[in-house]
Amino acid sequence: MSNNIDRQYLFVLPVPLMSSSLNARLGGIAFFKTDATFNIIGKKEFIACRTPPFILPSANFLYSQGFIPNSYANALCESDFFDKILPLFKESNTTIVTFSQRYMQILKSIALRCFKDVDVFNNVFSILDIKVALQSCNLFGNVKTKAKDSILHKAFELGFKFDNNDIFSRLDALYHVTLHLLKNDNRLLSYLMQGNAQKYELIDKSIADNTCLFTLDSDKKEYFIFKALKREDNLLFALKLDFSKNKETVSLDLDDAKLIAPTNILTEKRCFDLKIDKDAIISKLLVDEEYEENFIYPFYKDYLLNLSKVDLNVFNKIKDKGDILNIDKRASRKLKQKIFLFKAENKEGLLLDSERQSYYQYCVQALQKEAPRYMKECELIIDNLNENDNKSFALMNKISNYITTL
Repeated sequence: MSNNIDRQYLFVLPVPLMSSSLNARLGGIAFFKTDATFNIIGKKEFIACRTPPFILPSANFLYSQGFIPNSYANALCESDFFDKILPLFKESNTTIVTFSQRYMQILKSIALRCFKDVDVFNNVFSILDIKVALQSCNLFGNVKTKAKDSILHKAFELGFKFDNNDIFSRLDALYHVTLHLLKNDNRLLSYLMQGNAQKYELIDKSIADNTCLFTLDSDKKEYFIFKALKREDNLLFALKLDFSKNKETVSLDLDDAKLIAPTNILTEKRCFDLKIDKDAIISKLLVDEEYEENFIYPFYKDYLLNLSKVDLNVFNKIKDKGDILNIDKRASRKLKQKIFLFKAENKEGLLLDSERQSYYQYCVQALQKEAPRYMKECELIIDNLNENDNKSFALMNKISNYITTL
């Protein structure tokens, strides 16, 4: 177990360019570290990731973060970006502190595109999602917030002052909220920061003892009692009740940093406030009866599970040896396309002249397909701006014009 004196906290915020999914992209990552008593070590850093010309992000994501893709001259290609930031998550004494861990999961999308290991967070001590922490405090703690789910709005509600919506302002806001919760809801925050090993031990004991647990999913804004069935590393398979009180299977990605706690967290008063009939739910879940197994795997697990044997061997060969030139001819057309795009985006010097032309045509076709959607998003944002908000109009002008730079 990591020693508390040696603990470091990595405050980190990604810049998502779209919703988290297999094809999601990041514009970069901002971070800084603190020691065990939350004193900042070193300086804040931002590592930018280059966006390829065939990708048009979500204009809404760009506007909400004040971010223009490829606006950093030192932006790295995706493969180099991944290699640059990966050491941040390799230290066993590190607790990641972020806001909305699902966007950190985009690193697994990048890993798959770049033929890397998807187990990005396996070595860290724990992951603290401040979005989960704030919702947990609303239910069980002292700190109550009502602002919308934005780290700047949440921090402002808790006394944070800011002038800009840039990534470093949001990083400062994350730090402010964390310190506020440490002071006013220390017990709950300490529980959420417990090591992954302790969380796994709680789950494994629940499976062995045939008991139930409670979880809070901040992204879906739902909470429920569940019976853990089995755990495969960071993936938990469980039973819960649906709206009709019938059993249904769920898969919980433990890298999502959800609140998982014994059901005794649900006191009689809390059950009343949350309208949860704890005893009835637990009794129903523990009854030995048949149920339909319908486990949905996280996108990164699903992708690997659905590769053919040949494709999986090709994927692993590139991952382990970096060989993207000698590809098994039996590989699927889809995987060959993935390798081609990886090479064009990250290893441009390896492209033949004919491949460069093919890549150019691919980018043109992709942009022609996505441009109407992108411009429509821009128009809708602009139509809803305050006519006196010159700063937002200037930002949207840059976002709208981004497409002309490709």
